[in-house]
Amino acid sequence: MSLDEIRKKIDAIDRELAPLIKKRMECSLEVARIKKAENLPIYHAGREQEILDRVSRDAGEEYGVYVSSVYRNMMAVSRALQTDTLFKNGSFAEKVMSYPKDMTYKKVICQGAPGAFSHAAARSMFNELTPEFLLSFEDVFKVCEADETAVGILPVENSTAGSVNSVYDLILKYKLCIVKAKRVDVSQNLLTVGDESQVKVVYSHPHALKQCEKYIKEHNITAMQFENTALAAKYVAELNDPAIAAIGSTEAAEMYGLRVGATSIQDNKDNITRFIAVSKKPFIAPDSNTVSLAFTIPHEKGSLYSMLGRFADCGLNLTKIESRPLGHGFEYKFYLDFSGNIKDARTLSLLSSLEQTLSFFVFLGNYNEK
Repeated sequence: MSLDEIRKKIDAIDRELAPLIKKRMECSLEVARIKKAENLPIYHAGREQEILDRVSRDAGEEYGVYVSSVYRNMMAVSRALQTDTLFKNGSFAEKVMSYPKDMTYKKVICQGAPGAFSHAAARSMFNELTPEFLLSFEDVFKVCEADETAVGILPVENSTAGSVNSVYDLILKYKLCIVKAKRVDVSQNLLTVGDESQVKVVYSHPHALKQCEKYIKEHNITAMQFENTALAAKYVAELNDPAIAAIGSTEAAEMYGLRVGATSIQDNKDNITRFIAVSKKPFIAPDSNTVSLAFTIPHEKGSLYSMLGRFADCGLNLTKIESRPLGHGFEYKFYLDFSGNIKDARTLSLLSSLEQTLSFFVFLGNYNEK
C-alpha cells in the first residue's frame, strides 16, 4: 500500500471519528449539567480511570498505552468543555468585567532610595508623580493596602538572577492587584569613593551581586548584601572608604557623590529587570496584554500537564510559570503569566472555569506590559 493510499484510509477513519467525538462531547455536557444541578464535582477520578483501563484492555497490549493517552486527552478536553460552558458567566466574569478601565493614583511608592532601578521604572510608568521611598518591599505593600490612591513599584524578575520570590509571596499576602509592568534595561556599575583598584569590598542588593558574579570573582572582591542598590551607594558614600564600593546605577553615583569606575559589569550584557505596579484597587486598561494568576492543582499525575493543555487549547502563550512551596510536604502553588486580555471570550471562559474548579485560584491582574 502506498503512502497516499494509507493517508486516504486515515482520512476516511477521521471522517467517521469526528461525528462520534462530537456526540461524546454532547454527552459530556449533559453529564455536566446534571452534576451541577446535583452539586457534584466535574472531575471523577474513579470513573475516568475505569474508562482508561477498559480502552487500554480493549486495544490490546501493543496499542493499549497509546489509546489510553488519546482518551486521557479527550477526557481532559471534555472537562474543559464542561467547565467552560457551565461557568463562563459566573461570579468571576462579572467581577473582573466590572473593573474600571483607568485609574488615577496620587502616590508612587518604591523600595530603596532615589537612584535605584525601581526609580527608573517608576518614572517610566508614572512620570507625572514623584516617587516616595521606603526601606522594605513589605513596607510598600502595607502603604498600598492602606491607601487606594497609592501604587507600588516592585521588581519581580531579572533575566540573570531570576525571580524575586519574596515579592510574589507578598502579592498574595496583601491581596494586591498588578496594574502595569515594565521591563527595564539594567546596567550595573562599580561606584567608588576613590580609584577602583583600591576596592576590596562591594555592597549591593543580592540580585545585583548575583548579576555581577564574574566581575566580583575575577577582581577578588568580597560581596556584601544590602537592601537596595541605591541605599548601598548612599551607605558607601557615608563611609567614604576607598576600599569599599557599591554596585548600582550611574544615577545613584551622581546623587550620592560617588565615582563611576568599571561600567556594565553585569555578566549578561542584555540584563533586564521586570518591574510591576501593584494597587489595592484594580483596573484593566483596554490595551492590557498580560494576565497573571496564582493557583494550586491536585497533587496527582498529569494534573499540571492537563492544566497547561487548557491554555494551549485556547491558543494562549505562556510567558512565565513559577512554583513556590506551600509549606507542607512537597506541594506547590504556581504563578503563571500569559499573553492575553480578558475581553477575549475564550480567555474569560477559561479563567471563570478555573476559578470555579480549583481549590485555590487568584487572579493577580490583566495589565499592559512593555
